[in-house]
Amino acid sequence: MISIQKIQGEKWISNCYIIHNESEAIVIDPGSNYDLIKNGLAKLKLKAILATHGHYDHIINVSALKKEFNVPFYIHEIGRASCRERV
Repeated sequence: MISIQKIQGEKWISNCYIIHNESEAIVIDPGSNYDLIKNGLAKLKLKAILATHGHYDHIINVSALKKEFNVPFYIHEIGRASCRERV
């Protein structure tokens, strides 16, 4: 079964989503609190990070997640140009 966990942004109005089955997950728009995202992944294997676009409030935790979980990051090529230096 696929589940969706929403993590509400604290500083910004953006939300992060963890979409997972019982063992694997993807994170979409990791702009929320890093510790909340990490806790949401506690029993899951992160497979990828996706961003809907390159605004700061959607990608702030991409670098940290990539480093800690060694997973790829995906964003549309138009959005990649605006976030190249931050991820």
